Amino acid sequence: MMARRDFSTNPLGVDETDAVLPTVLYPSPPLQDDSLDGLILSPSAPGSGAFDDAAIGGPVVLPPDATVPFWRMWYNGRSTAADADRIPLPTGAIGAATSPDGVTWTRVPGAAAGGAVLDRAADAPAAWDHLHIGTGSVVTTPVCPPGSSGDSGGGEHGGDQRLTLYYFGGSAEGVTMPAGVWAPVPLTIRGLRMRVGVAESFDDGRSWARQGASAGGMVQDVGADPEAWDALYVGWPHVRVADDEVGSNGGSRHRVGPPARLALTYHSYHVPSRTYRVGGATSSDGGATWTPASAPLLAVGAAGTWDDGGHGTRWVVREPSTAGGRLLMFVEGARAGITAGHSIGVMVSVDGGASWDRASDGPVLAPNVATPAAEGSATEEETTAAAGGWEVAATPRAAWDSISVGCPCVVWDTAEGHWKVYYVGFGPAPGGGLASGIGLAVSAGTDWSVLTRVRQA
Repeated sequence: MMARRDFSTNPLGVDETDAVLPTVLYPSPPLQDDSLDGLILSPSAPGSGAFDDAAIGGPVVLPPDATVPFWRMWYNGRSTAADADRIPLPTGAIGAATSPDGVTWTRVPGAAAGGAVLDRAADAPAAWDHLHIGTGSVVTTPVCPPGSSGDSGGGEHGGDQRLTLYYFGGSAEGVTMPAGVWAPVPLTIRGLRMRVGVAESFDDGRSWARQGASAGGMVQDVGADPEAWDALYVGWPHVRVADDEVGSNGGSRHRVGPPARLALTYHSYHVPSRTYRVGGATSSDGGATWTPASAPLLAVGAAGTWDDGGHGTRWVVREPSTAGGRLLMFVEGARAGITAGHSIGVMVSVDGGASWDRASDGPVLAPNVATPAAEGSATEEETTAAAGGWEVAATPRAAWDSISVGCPCVVWDTAEGHWKVYYVGFGPAPGGGLASGIGLAVSAGTDWSVLTRVRQA
């Protein structure tokens, strides 16, 4: 059997992949200090049987709207019971959580295995999403136009919104990577061949039904040409509704049925160039069919920059009109030749997403490596005592997200008048390896170029 540690040599285009298992993170922060700034959600307790008791990632967040008065999050998680030879992403199943303020979150137990709301196709060994699934983005559509007498909760669908989830999944196919790509020897990896699928919910995202491709869910396949830049996998889809169909919170305007015109971004790993590349596709029929762009959307950064290894996960939003109204792409940048140090930068577009330019030379959110042991802050030894007996040295504790940050999800908080940037962070696990968590940083007003990690009371 392939050594699990081999995967840690490369994050496969998203620093979620560096979550080499077994992964342990403080189920809830035992002490609060600088090292926990930003952390808002951790994996469930190890060994609890929850779908996310090993690792979590991929936050997708919707703010309150006219139909739902609270914040909603969907995220992916990996179980400690996952196959050891499966690609070590924090994926496997998708769960949900809610919040009154977008900062403090409570899990919503689902009916799928381990409390998930959508599980992998575990009973279909040949399915494209048999081995693991992860979140991408959620598009909201009113079930009935405002003022109509249609279903207003508790009817056939049990809600006023249709939620469309774009997600990715991996099959049980073993993909062999040549020697020298991610390890000195060839690696055969199960779950690496990822594709994009779609599911719908009418009960506020507590359960989902696969749609498309004869209800198998898949809507975007890998590149047909073995030499194509996206032939290896397509994953982490982000779908944006066309501007003339967008409502106030990013969902579609008052129409019955999904919006017709959609823009999709996704990423892959290009083996010949050893870079992660972001691609795009458009749909004019509500996502039933997609027309891919002929080439990657983003240019790889120059040597020595934050994105000289290419780009992975991303989130596209439009600035408020008062701030310029441009399209912003918050995107995870990878460093060439190393696995750590992923960060989040911003690209801007003034032509509807056809072309993108860097907003600055550096990232807007980088790993939190500057967390000195301030006077009165907890050491790992003190945290050990509070958390129940980890045996670690009495040294200042590294930040929970000190190794890499990525998987941005960006929301304009109308009530607070600032951007909320949700992300996935990785840091050292107390027992060795890497630990994952979901974090939050906020802007000062409309200025997204300076982000501050939140600190929970």
